Amino acid sequence: MKNTFLTKLAKITGDPFNKKFLLAVSGGKDSSALVHLLHTHQIPFDIAHCNFHLREEESNHDMAFVMKMGSEYRCQVHLKEFYHEDFQSIKGKSMEMIAREFRYQWFEKMAPDYDFIVTAHHANDNAETLLLNLARGTGLKGLTGIPPRNGKIIRPLLSFSSKEIEEYITQHNLPYCIDRTNLTDEYQRNKIRLNIIPQLEEINPSLIHTFQQNIDIFQRQYHFYNQHIQKIRDELLWKKSDYFFIEKETLSLYQDDLELLLYELLSPFGFNNDTVHVIFQNWQKQSGRRYYSSSHIAIQERKQLIISKIKKNKKETVIIPNLKALEQLGFEIQCLQKEEELVFEKDPRIWYVDAELLKYPLTLRNWEHGDSFQPLGMKGKKKVSDFFNDQKIDNYSKNHILILLIDDEIAWIIGHRSDHRFRITDETKIYYKVIYHGC
Repeated sequence: MKNTFLTKLAKITGDPFNKKFLLAVSGGKDSSALVHLLHTHQIPFDIAHCNFHLREEESNHDMAFVMKMGSEYRCQVHLKEFYHEDFQSIKGKSMEMIAREFRYQWFEKMAPDYDFIVTAHHANDNAETLLLNLARGTGLKGLTGIPPRNGKIIRPLLSFSSKEIEEYITQHNLPYCIDRTNLTDEYQRNKIRLNIIPQLEEINPSLIHTFQQNIDIFQRQYHFYNQHIQKIRDELLWKKSDYFFIEKETLSLYQDDLELLLYELLSPFGFNNDTVHVIFQNWQKQSGRRYYSSSHIAIQERKQLIISKIKKNKKETVIIPNLKALEQLGFEIQCLQKEEELVFEKDPRIWYVDAELLKYPLTLRNWEHGDSFQPLGMKGKKKVSDFFNDQKIDNYSKNHILILLIDDEIAWIIGHRSDHRFRITDETKIYYKVIYHGC
């Protein structure tokens, strides 16, 4: 394994003896073997360790183990700690995914000081990734597994199985830490590792080796496919100023593969398969239809599909001192006396507010992450971001939504929902009907 490892490392890096390496080390078997392999070849390196404090004292024990390892191998150890509140700020992702993002963001900050950042991913990790991608749904790229190199991130252990790494650990009597969460099937990857792969190995005892062979084939096939897609992309996609254009007539020549090519042309702009399918279904319909990704907008015209970046509004705050200033910003205000039978118009541009509660100065600004309000008709508060998600408001529209505040409290998410605290009640005598016409 020692000599094969050096060959793999040299293939990825060129001359590893003249490169500066940073090793991502958890303290487990895989990263402990990685450290020892570079050390035995007398290749200098530093160590990076993240402590997510998810396993209480065990996490601290792992950190102390890695610090001791740095002392024994006489290398610098970089430490980064994350705490519970860091995870609470991110919604809609698993703890495993958040930790991965934090780890790689930290690596990216340190990357300028090193030629390569080395992780200890191995063949079993690659097999698990392939199965996980298949289970979630994937295109060709998902079949290619974990790349041996991605920018400065390299993975020279990918051709070795976990069994081979365990044998290396035993042979050299290397100490390591045990992450007890890897022994449970709490996480999706662990379910595949502990339950699915052992059953597949009953069918094929050489499963990991077979998967690695298949991944190598998939990678070559994807490279070949991508080369041809790039030629078609160069033919069909052209740029002028800040806009990209796809000629509909030219693309329609590839009628049998139209939806596939649409996806390949649009996915680099953030459009997912579901959105591309809708564009494909509307391909011959009227112009003017708009489709959004998180970063771009695609406008369907008669002869072209036009793609451009979403231009976000500047985050400006406007203080409104009086009624006249409010009207100048596109608001129409009607002062009305409450009648016994009050009929509200169901127009999102209209806001009804108790006159006694409309106090100047008002504040007008874009919504911000962390904003919360009490939606009309609800008892408790709700984060504005969660409200937008519930209403299925796309990212482009979110960037253009304004809110009106009274005494630093959200009174109206303009065009969407007013705040319950500023509603008209039985005690209300005079109220304002506020209509927003835009600037």
